[in-house]
Amino acid sequence: MTGGVFCVVLGADGAGKTTLLGNMASREPGWEYVSARPEDLYPIEGLDCYDWALRNHPREYVLRMRPLTRAAFYISTLAVEYEYHIAPALQAGRTVICDSYWYRFLAKEQVLNPRGGALLRHLPEHLPRPDLVLWLDVPLDSVWRRSREVTLFEVDGEISWTGFEALQRAVLQRAQAMVNRDRLAEIRLDARTGPERLADEAIAAVAGFAERRVRAVPERQSVK
Repeated sequence: MTGGVFCVVLGADGAGKTTLLGNMASREPGWEYVSARPEDLYPIEGLDCYDWALRNHPREYVLRMRPLTRAAFYISTLAVEYEYHIAPALQAGRTVICDSYWYRFLAKEQVLNPRGGALLRHLPEHLPRPDLVLWLDVPLDSVWRRSREVTLFEVDGEISWTGFEALQRAVLQRAQAMVNRDRLAEIRLDARTGPERLADEAIAAVAGFAERRVRAVPERQSVK
């Protein structure tokens, strides 16, 4: 299977991005699966100073951070995600499946933390664009009804359906605008599909994209 594709998975909080990456990893262990979760980022040899994130999940700390400190924390997290995980895998010719990348970080901060979002928006200038975006489509009311704990990171204001819907719609709209601006290839998957079938469909979508891209290279060269 052709490697080297950089794919980002986007969708609402609770759409199943983390579950999808786990199920894909069990089927395609040769690919690289990346997220901003501390347990996925660390430990990194030579960066022992960051290992606190494994012992103390930063979610509670981030909620208490002031605007610019919070944005700086996200910048550091995304820089580690790219330089120590995404970049080495791509340089080795591996396919990379990344949960959200900078798109949701930036979109969510622009809504919840505008001052910090203004700082964070410069980070994409230093990061490569993905080749492909996989959107997990699922009605927001279905996500809300699922048996899961909704956090303050997933709502605008109080933890309620109104707060959840308001934030998720705003973030999805902003993320879609960023994807449109970058003119990225997109494939939409119905996240209501069973988790195993969804993983199979996602793998097929990425593999098919890679194969089409390889076939297109000689065509572009012949045109020249």
